[in-house]
Amino acid sequence: MQKLYEKSKAYEGWENRQNDFSSVYWHILKDVRPNDGRFVYNVSYTKPTCRGALTESTFKVWQGFCKSFSSHLLEEQEDKYKAEYDSISEFESSTRYFLDSVYDQIFEIISKFEEFVEGDLCVILIDGCKRNWSESTYDFHYSYIRELIDNSDIERLNFSEIPVVTDNGNIRGIFILDFITSNEELTTNCKLLIEHFNKSVPIIGYYSLIKEYDEMELRELAKNHEGYICSKKNDIEFIKNCILQIDKHSFFSYLAIPNTWIGEAAHAEETKELWLDDPDEYYFKTNDKEGFISGEYSIDGGKTYNTISIEGDRLDVDDVAKFTYSLFKNMGVLSQFKNNYTEVIEFMNDRGMLACH
Repeated sequence: MQKLYEKSKAYEGWENRQNDFSSVYWHILKDVRPNDGRFVYNVSYTKPTCRGALTESTFKVWQGFCKSFSSHLLEEQEDKYKAEYDSISEFESSTRYFLDSVYDQIFEIISKFEEFVEGDLCVILIDGCKRNWSESTYDFHYSYIRELIDNSDIERLNFSEIPVVTDNGNIRGIFILDFITSNEELTTNCKLLIEHFNKSVPIIGYYSLIKEYDEMELRELAKNHEGYICSKKNDIEFIKNCILQIDKHSFFSYLAIPNTWIGEAAHAEETKELWLDDPDEYYFKTNDKEGFISGEYSIDGGKTYNTISIEGDRLDVDDVAKFTYSLFKNMGVLSQFKNNYTEVIEFMNDRGMLACH
């Protein structure tokens, strides 16, 4: 009972100290790296009571981060932002990396953090992630910051070593440095650390080189900032502009253009080869239905078909642009078309596919 009482006393008032430090930490992040991202999270954890029971509680932690990406809503992401997701494999293979100057600034954040710690500061390097990156990958990216820390009087640990580390009660601050972090990993890492160091109960700051936004965060960001998710209006306008760039004889409806891009028109198979990764998996057939633009599409090589239909006129470019947008979105090929549309337009116009009758 005495040990439980001592543990519960250690946590007494800690949440308030952590919340107060969070404000300080936010200013440190902003002062040292003003262009970084900063997000705050409430972390759930379990703490002991003086009577020996365990109770759930929460604390606040700020995360600073250098870059971001999201593995959610990939089909809806702007090409420039989606490129951040595509670059993750380059960081894993160590063909892409952060400059030493970035790590110099991170060490400056650590040094400023240390000024507010009444006791020992420990830097914990997260050396594992849900993507199962290798030890050599982390060693490559952390080599310079490890050198900076080891040349100071600041303690350093790898996260994988924590289970065998004994808390002597002297650690009063923990700076968590992570290379790539999902929100689930952030909250789990913080929870495990504050529950492990239950004698020290240190204040905590988190920094990620690369942050992964979850779906809710990405949608929220897109409401207030451009560059994350494509808007339906902009995508429809983009498709309309592509349609209008095609040399088309008045005999053909505007629907003949997407029908040549991905449908059953003459030369459609050649056109599909230009912009689809797996052209044999995608098929589209138009249907005649008065007052509607409609058809059927397949994304499994023609094994199954889905119906798609909107009210509209195949002779109206705006209606066809809306239909094509819905078709490409439903088929999951909009981003592929946006990446390769110039080749498609040039190919069709060079051959005059719809220019004469």
